[in-house]
Amino acid sequence: MEKIILDIAPLIRIPLNRNQSFSYLADEKVPFGSLVSIPLFHRQVEGIVIGNKKDFPRLGNIQLKKINKVIEENFLSEKQLELAKFISEYYFSPLGIVLKGFVPKRTKRIKNYELRITKEKNPTIKLTKDQQKAVKTITGKNSAFGILNSKLLLYGPAASGKTEVYIHSILKLKKKDPEFQFLILLPELTLTPQAIERYGKYFKPDEIVVINSKISKGQLYSSWKKIKSGEAKIIIGSRMSVFSPFQKLGMIIIDEEQDMSFKQWDMNPRYDARTAAEKLSELHQCPIIFGSATPRVESYYKALSNNYNLLKLSKLKSKDIGYRILDTRYEIVDLKKERWEKNYSSISKKLKSEIEYALKNKLQTILFVNRQGMSAFSICDNCRTVLKCPHCHRALVYNNSGIYKCLHCSYKSGILTTCPNCQGTIFRNIGLGTQKVEKEINKIFPKAKVKRVDF
Repeated sequence: MEKIILDIAPLIRIPLNRNQSFSYLADEKVPFGSLVSIPLFHRQVEGIVIGNKKDFPRLGNIQLKKINKVIEENFLSEKQLELAKFISEYYFSPLGIVLKGFVPKRTKRIKNYELRITKEKNPTIKLTKDQQKAVKTITGKNSAFGILNSKLLLYGPAASGKTEVYIHSILKLKKKDPEFQFLILLPELTLTPQAIERYGKYFKPDEIVVINSKISKGQLYSSWKKIKSGEAKIIIGSRMSVFSPFQKLGMIIIDEEQDMSFKQWDMNPRYDARTAAEKLSELHQCPIIFGSATPRVESYYKALSNNYNLLKLSKLKSKDIGYRILDTRYEIVDLKKERWEKNYSSISKKLKSEIEYALKNKLQTILFVNRQGMSAFSICDNCRTVLKCPHCHRALVYNNSGIYKCLHCSYKSGILTTCPNCQGTIFRNIGLGTQKVEKEINKIFPKAKVKRVDF
């Protein structure tokens, strides 16, 4: 029987100066993208087949190892392999580590997870002229080339109806081809419930799946299988959802595209989901929409340079939405002047009075603080050295549990922390964070119910 040589990329880290794949023998041809078990040095690992060819006489008595078994044929599609190679080359990351993100943890029992959505009647929303024009441009064909407009920047202020443009574009494309799948990328997990509610009004619960790092392994694998089979049509997810096995991708939507959360900073591959999604749209030849009220400089420049098609939405008027929109009032308080009046709290007198008014009238108040912990950073009281993380060299933040934490990696200090410069043990906490504001609010308003959301 004629043997086949398989080129296999092990799902482990291999130095970039080495070949990213190894050759193995198989008794029969195995398709590209198949998941296999292979011996590597003194252990057994999984790998993805990225090439195959017929065996040939080898000089020097070179012996090749055999694969252990084929776990699943055609586990990854050809487009997934192309995307993985692109990410590996573009971000100088080992191919095995990139491919590992494409392979979910498999479970023996696959439950049929279905999202619980409160089904309501489809709201009769009349789109504005700007929204209608945007939907027509997204779903229409480019007159010059006869293909769908591929890259678009949807630029409009907050509450200008960008989500309605997304939904009506999906509905229009879905009428053209019911087999289309649609990817909605969200920067934060906290936006997922709202997105499920909005899209759930127009689509069946069994057509919607969620892909992010917080769902269980079983639910993730179940959603992955639904996407691969083509059963899932609406995929709502974080940056990791670009690795999903799409069958027929009809459109990609990147909501709040300016958010830095789309970039993975803390581990390999350090990829940007926006760049990966752009490549994904090219592979599937489908449109991609970058939506934002405050787009990135590079996105806006590409739109002005005609690399992206710029779509602008104006602010919705009261008659368009059926209720009155109150103008937002801003007031800047100089905390230096507060210090002159002996108020050393981070809560100004004006803010205190507004919170008192809200509590008196049984209203809710949201306080936004852009840092976690009890402080922005900490310095040694002796030599003024900033206490930094030994791994990523970012400033450590004091936690109310009595330790110092790094917000960018998993590092935590011990209870007895010493200065790396002078070995001092006394530190001064500078600035404020969510825990410090929570502590002060509880002190000022002891009877108020306070919840901190900074996960």
